[in-house]
Amino acid sequence: MSIEKGRKPNTWLITFWLPERDENGKRRRAPKKTVHGLKSDAKRELARYQTEYRKEIEGVPSTTTVAQYAERFHSQHVMNSPLAYDRERLEIAHICRLFPGVLITDLNPKGIRDAYEKERRRRDLPVRAGDPCPLSEDGLHKVHVKLRQIMGQAHLDDLIPNNPCEKVKFPKPPQRNARNSLTPEDARKFHEQLVRNFELDRDAKLVALLIILGTGCRRGEALGLSWGDVDFTRRTIHLINQYAKDHALRNPKMDSPGRVVGMSDALSRCLKEWKGYQLAQLDQVNRRRARRGEPALSQSDDFPVVTGRYGGRIDPDNMDRFFRNYCVDNGWGRFTENVSIKEYGGRTIVRGKGYEGLRMHELRHTVASVLILEGLSAKQVQSQLGHESCQTTMDLYVHAFESRSREAAEVLGRVLS
Repeated sequence: MSIEKGRKPNTWLITFWLPERDENGKRRRAPKKTVHGLKSDAKRELARYQTEYRKEIEGVPSTTTVAQYAERFHSQHVMNSPLAYDRERLEIAHICRLFPGVLITDLNPKGIRDAYEKERRRRDLPVRAGDPCPLSEDGLHKVHVKLRQIMGQAHLDDLIPNNPCEKVKFPKPPQRNARNSLTPEDARKFHEQLVRNFELDRDAKLVALLIILGTGCRRGEALGLSWGDVDFTRRTIHLINQYAKDHALRNPKMDSPGRVVGMSDALSRCLKEWKGYQLAQLDQVNRRRARRGEPALSQSDDFPVVTGRYGGRIDPDNMDRFFRNYCVDNGWGRFTENVSIKEYGGRTIVRGKGYEGLRMHELRHTVASVLILEGLSAKQVQSQLGHESCQTTMDLYVHAFESRSREAAEVLGRVLS
């Protein structure tokens, strides 16, 4: 798209690139058009000119609303992970609610700011039956980030002359609480407890927890591991896939090569023991499969590390349920609703709802905090956790880095005093 000054005062020449090329292979432009007024008038006229031209020449409707384009944007992301797709679905719903009936060519910075301010005022009003709750400042910021992505795509599609969200300042709200994590001492106790329980009960879900606590990987990455990803010679694990709620194995970054993390002696030893135990259990699984006329399974490179009783990968929701029960049984959490207590196999089993306590993802935060407190750099922690940027690591674990900074100040004080 192009806006140039005309020869006469307060005149502007507007045009834009067309998708087709001429007989020489060069890109074509739409005929230039003169606009009288300010440059802002030229920008608005360029948007109208472009949509009308596309409607006339290409049959593209000029009445596309923000909601319609947002839905189209979302439909193109169906191959994303289910969690990311569902999260985007909620953000798209909020965008449709905040900008009802607004044409994509009419959306402007003032309209965006007004919509956000209207949503903020709703927080002081009672919520009527059937109405959605007002968004928090953090939720509103997430909606703004998504709207900026959507309008950025509309700009790339030449539907609008510029992205109106770029002129709306919306800094990320400060994190209210530090990321919850275990102290180094509690992390050591939790790990020792895991190892003891694993030695008594060769449960694949305990293996997943040992992997998460031993590497800082995500739940889906632990469940998505195959034996070909584990290198006992180099004592490394290649984290490239995630296993999600739709039971699909996928690379969350699409074209990412993943990351390689090291294994401690303890984790390597546990995985070797588990691999041997899993192979023995596979004989029983294959006998059952043979009776049903199903092909036998083999512990190949593609075979899951963390398996259920029938040799398949473990459902993420089942993994979460196991973790909650495990924490309650071992003193790391409790149930607050519908609590039932039973005796089973000489043990007291407590089950219920309303879980409070350690969360599985907090094991990942624990790994990050421990590494930072032990002196590893932000870049090293980023590499271990697989964050896209070092700034993400700094933002998420600012409290741990502040603790290291205070220690550095004390060292300087001792040296200089």
